[in-house]
Amino acid sequence: MSYLYTFLQSNLLEVLTLFIIVRQISKVEILKTVTLTNSLTHPIVFFVWMSLPLAYGVNIILAEVFAVVSEAEIYRRVWQVSFREAFWWSLIANIVSWQMGPILTWVFFYSGVI
Repeated sequence: MSYLYTFLQSNLLEVLTLFIIVRQISKVEILKTVTLTNSLTHPIVFFVWMSLPLAYGVNIILAEVFAVVSEAEIYRRVWQVSFREAFWWSLIANIVSWQMGPILTWVFFYSGVI
Protein backbone atom coordinates (compact mmCIF):
# COMPACT_ATOMS: atom_id res chain seq x y z
CA MET A 1 0.00 0.00 0.00
CA SER A 2 2.87 2.43 0.68
CA TYR A 3 4.17 1.96 -2.87
CA LEU A 4 0.73 2.76 -4.29
CA TYR A 5 0.59 5.92 -2.18
CA THR A 6 4.08 6.90 -3.32
CA PHE A 7 3.19 6.32 -6.96
CA LEU A 8 -0.12 8.20 -6.80
CA GLN A 9 1.42 11.13 -4.95
CA SER A 10 4.35 11.38 -7.36
CA ASN A 11 2.06 11.11 -10.38
CA LEU A 12 -0.33 13.74 -9.06
CA LEU A 13 2.50 16.17 -8.38
CA GLU A 14 3.95 15.69 -11.86
CA VAL A 15 0.55 16.01 -13.55
CA LEU A 16 -0.29 19.21 -11.67
CA THR A 17 3.14 20.67 -12.42
CA LEU A 18 2.75 19.96 -16.13
CA PHE A 19 -0.80 21.38 -16.09
CA ILE A 20 0.82 24.67 -15.02
CA ILE A 21 3.88 24.78 -17.28
CA VAL A 22 2.72 23.06 -20.49
CA ARG A 23 0.28 25.21 -22.41
CA GLN A 24 0.11 23.58 -25.85
CA ILE A 25 -1.01 20.13 -24.67
CA SER A 26 -4.54 19.50 -23.37
CA LYS A 27 -5.00 18.68 -19.71
CA VAL A 28 -6.57 15.32 -20.60
CA GLU A 29 -3.58 14.44 -22.79
CA ILE A 30 -1.17 15.46 -20.04
CA LEU A 31 -3.05 13.36 -17.49
CA LYS A 32 -3.08 10.29 -19.75
CA THR A 33 0.50 10.57 -20.95
CA VAL A 34 2.07 11.35 -17.58
CA THR A 35 0.14 8.59 -15.81
CA LEU A 36 1.05 6.00 -18.43
CA THR A 37 4.66 7.16 -18.51
CA ASN A 38 4.94 7.05 -14.72
CA SER A 39 3.38 3.59 -14.75
CA LEU A 40 6.40 2.50 -16.77
CA THR A 41 9.22 4.50 -15.17
CA HIS A 42 8.22 4.72 -11.51
CA PRO A 43 8.44 0.98 -10.74
CA ILE A 44 11.86 0.84 -12.39
CA VAL A 45 13.05 3.79 -10.31
CA PHE A 46 11.55 2.43 -7.10
CA PHE A 47 12.35 -1.28 -7.40
CA VAL A 48 15.43 -1.39 -9.65
CA TRP A 49 17.52 1.77 -9.38
CA MET A 50 16.90 2.25 -5.67
CA SER A 51 17.84 -1.39 -4.99
CA LEU A 52 21.29 -1.22 -6.54
CA PRO A 53 24.13 -2.06 -4.14
CA LEU A 54 25.56 1.45 -4.42
CA ALA A 55 25.54 4.40 -2.06
CA TYR A 56 22.04 5.77 -1.53
CA GLY A 57 22.93 9.13 -3.10
CA VAL A 58 24.33 7.43 -6.20
CA ASN A 59 21.14 5.38 -6.54
CA ILE A 60 19.05 8.54 -6.32
CA ILE A 61 21.10 10.34 -8.95
CA LEU A 62 20.96 7.37 -11.34
CA ALA A 63 17.24 6.89 -10.73
CA GLU A 64 16.39 10.53 -11.31
CA VAL A 65 18.51 10.81 -14.44
CA PHE A 66 16.78 7.69 -15.79
CA ALA A 67 13.33 9.07 -14.94
CA VAL A 68 13.90 12.54 -16.41
CA VAL A 69 15.50 11.33 -19.65
CA SER A 70 13.06 8.42 -20.20
CA GLU A 71 10.01 10.55 -19.52
CA ALA A 72 11.33 13.35 -21.71
CA GLU A 73 11.80 10.94 -24.60
CA ILE A 74 8.26 9.62 -24.21
CA TYR A 75 6.84 13.16 -24.04
CA ARG A 76 8.85 14.12 -27.13
CA ARG A 77 7.45 11.24 -29.12
CA VAL A 78 3.86 11.41 -27.91
CA TRP A 79 3.49 15.19 -27.92
CA GLN A 80 5.75 15.75 -30.94
CA VAL A 81 7.85 18.45 -29.33
CA SER A 82 11.61 18.97 -29.22
CA PHE A 83 13.63 16.85 -26.82
CA ARG A 84 14.90 20.04 -25.20
CA GLU A 85 11.39 21.21 -24.39
CA ALA A 86 10.30 17.77 -23.19
CA PHE A 87 13.47 17.47 -21.10
CA TRP A 88 12.80 20.73 -19.24
CA TRP A 89 9.19 19.77 -18.59
CA SER A 90 10.27 16.38 -17.28
CA LEU A 91 13.06 17.85 -15.16
CA ILE A 92 10.78 20.44 -13.53
CA ALA A 93 8.00 17.91 -12.90
CA ASN A 94 10.42 15.43 -11.34
CA ILE A 95 12.06 18.07 -9.15
CA VAL A 96 8.66 19.18 -7.85
CA SER A 97 7.65 15.58 -7.19
CA TRP A 98 10.97 14.70 -5.55
CA GLN A 99 10.93 17.76 -3.29
CA MET A 100 7.22 18.01 -2.46
CA GLY A 101 6.53 14.28 -2.04
CA PRO A 102 8.30 13.90 1.31
CA ILE A 103 6.79 17.16 2.56
CA LEU A 104 3.26 16.02 1.73
CA THR A 105 3.88 12.62 3.28
CA TRP A 106 5.01 14.29 6.49
CA VAL A 107 2.10 16.73 6.51
CA PHE A 108 -0.57 14.11 5.96
CA PHE A 109 0.78 11.13 7.88
CA TYR A 110 3.27 12.23 10.50
CA SER A 111 2.17 15.67 11.60
CA GLY A 112 -1.24 14.58 12.85
CA VAL A 113 -3.24 16.31 10.12
CA ILE A 114 -4.88 12.97 9.29
